Amino acid sequence: MLQSAADCKSHPAKLSISDIHYINFSGESSGKLKNNTVVDLECSATCKNVTAQNINIAPKNGTVEQGNWVCVNIENGPTALNHACSTTPLKG
Repeated sequence: MLQSAADCKSHPAKLSISDIHYINFSGESSGKLKNNTVVDLECSATCKNVTAQNINIAPKNGTVEQGNWVCVNIENGPTALNHACSTTPLKG
């Protein structure tokens, strides 16, 4: 069983994910992710045809600005997801 980032890095996934569509949902994040992050989509290999439409997730900390999205290895990330994305993976 892989239990750490180092384990995962030395045994990369061979699974390819595609055709995932997030549509019409809203809410508040758990507040468990750092840097006001509300969405964390991280694929080990490139995920294709992943889209997001009409997604409104507020940060837990009560700020009025939108939270941050992390989109790693998402084909056409910001364009496909209609949102600015950081491509830097979250760590711990």
